[in-house]
Amino acid sequence: MIHTLALCGFMGCGKTTVGKEAARQLGWRFLDLDDFIEEREGMTISEIFSKYGESGFRQRENRALQEILSTEDAVLALGGGTVLFQNNIAVLHRSGARIVLLDAPLPVLQRRLRRDTQRPLLQRPDRETFINQLFAQRMPLYRAASDAVVRITGVPEKTAALLVELVRSPDRALEQSDTT
Repeated sequence: MIHTLALCGFMGCGKTTVGKEAARQLGWRFLDLDDFIEEREGMTISEIFSKYGESGFRQRENRALQEILSTEDAVLALGGGTVLFQNNIAVLHRSGARIVLLDAPLPVLQRRLRRDTQRPLLQRPDRETFINQLFAQRMPLYRAASDAVVRITGVPEKTAALLVELVRSPDRALEQSDTT
């Protein structure tokens, strides 16, 4: 039986929205890894990067992941870079978490991120080109780290229902779409 769903995917794919809905449908807790780190450290992710650099952030991220994974029955929204690091993937797999990629098409992500003012990474004049390049770089890594893929184009409730099916029937197909 799966007790933790760890959602990965590109920014704007719906990890938080879908994760909260899946947790509600399962009667589980929802946790956002970045929010957890910020609360635990008493500073924003940007401040942590500024003060400790990426390696300092990644150390804190790995410790937070281990702490979160000691609890059961949770849907966890991972940060965009979490599964880009093997030590984080190892921690997730050792815990028995099922890593699920929420795979949204690039045009959908471009549309969702067009007016985003919250993500520091996107506050640049070449936003669309940058998103295209980052997407091309990260998606193969997300796929490699994932135990299952859910292609999303529809409504969060349908995507969440597919995640619930993955928990209840862990042997189901590894790739699904919320349009079926």
